[in-house]
Parts: sequence; structure tokens; C-alpha cells
Amino acid sequence: MIALYEMIRVAQKGIIFIEPNDKYIENTTLQAIFLNLKKIYKILTNKFKKHQYEESGKYIFSTSRREIEKVALGLNYKTVAFKGLNDFYFQGVENEKISKHGPLYRKINILLITSNTHCKIGFDNYKILISIIFKEKVSSLLAKELSSHGYDVVELPSNPYIEDL
Repeated sequence: MIALYEMIRVAQKGIIFIEPNDKYIENTTLQAIFLNLKKIYKILTNKFKKHQYEESGKYIFSTSRREIEKVALGLNYKTVAFKGLNDFYFQGVENEKISKHGPLYRKINILLITSNTHCKIGFDNYKILISIIFKEKVSSLLAKELSSHGYDVVELPSNPYIEDL
């Protein structure tokens, strides 16, 4: 959070923040059900890890739409935008020649299609969250452009106890 606030402080117009999406925060009832089923399976198979670390030893931070909205609201900003993204990695993919017929390419592509479908119908959250915090209210043209590229543009309420500048 300290780094996030520092980025916002030095930014002129806003920031784009790309981080892992917190997989333990669900947004819909379907996601809650699906998440809990996945959690039960992982507990039963001894694969449940609520906290994860990189091989380098660094903790893997994650964020959520709600956390980003709270940061923006606390700073009295008016607009945020979000877009989800999924990714997969398999050992050796960096050495595979680029081809739609490569075995790892096909495996990743099938997983991406499946995962993206689960996210679009509300079963799951995207693995990565792209968040934009705008320091000023965005124009309707920019909001439409972002929406046309799959972003969810959210207009935040004003603080009723302070006067807008």
C-alpha cells in the first residue's frame, strides 16, 4: 500500500496497476460457491496455500477491485477502471518455437479459453487484475474507449462531508 500511495502521489493523471488478483475475495455468489469448492478440493489434496512466496523468497502480494476502490475513495478520486486477465506458465514454454501446433501452446490455449469462460460467466475471478486509478474525472470519450477494450469503468461516489474542488 505504501508503494501504491507513492505512485499515486507522484503521478500527474493517474496510475495503471497490474497485480495478481486476490483469489480469496469473490464478487458474486457463483464465485463464492466455486471458490469454496476449489478450496475444499485443495484442502483434501493437501494443496491449499492461502499465502504464497516466489522462489526468491518474496511474498506474493495480491489486490482486489474492492481494495483499489477503497484507496481511490479515501483520496476522493472519482473514477477507477478494471480489467481481468488470465495467464498460465509451464516449464519449457520459453524454449518452444512459436507455433499454434506446439504442445505447450495448445495446452496453455485450452486452459486460457476454459479459464476466461469461467470468469465471463461468473464462476471464477481472473488471475491478474489491471486497475487504473484516475486522479481526475475521466471524459465520457475515454470511458467509452476503455469500455470498448473490455475495461469496467466505475464512477465512485463523492464524499458527502467534503466539498468537491
